[in-house]
Amino acid sequence: SKVTVSTFHSFAFTLIESYYTLLGLSVAPTLLDEDGAVSLVDQILEENDWEYIRPRSDTSRYFNDLKSLISFLKREQITSDVFQSEIKEEIKHIESDPASISSRGESKGKLKKEIEKKIEGLYRTLEAVRFYDLYEVKKKENNFYDYDDVLTALVRIVNDSEEARNYIKENYLYVLVDEH
Repeated sequence: SKVTVSTFHSFAFTLIESYYTLLGLSVAPTLLDEDGAVSLVDQILEENDWEYIRPRSDTSRYFNDLKSLISFLKREQITSDVFQSEIKEEIKHIESDPASISSRGESKGKLKKEIEKKIEGLYRTLEAVRFYDLYEVKKKENNFYDYDDVLTALVRIVNDSEEARNYIKENYLYVLVDEH
């Protein structure tokens, strides 16, 4: 007779609001909705200098790319330090690879043009990692959780708290996740 119908994130956030102290928080976080995320991203882009991710002609050009990268890193549980280290290692590998050096023409002995573009893309990604770090700091300062944080936090709560696991077992006989 009592059926709870909600989005996966809404369900998770309800549990976070009950068990936020297990996450080391003194008050329940605020869910950062799409409008809030756009506002926060704009603030970070405005307050900092960027070489690649904020072109003057189109300041919001990379918003979706940044958002996707952040979601990917969180889902895969890749820290910014690890990701940054892997990118730097890839740049070193590409620059030291003999196949990256042109063997003829005016550019003989220099990096091939396509290699230079690939390296530039990796530097753009490094700048995106810097953005990610600033984004996380701003969220923490404001006690915001984005949708990716909600899922990670719920997993942490369920893994760390027998009380939370028991609450879910006692109150939800079945959980159906559609289209997931």
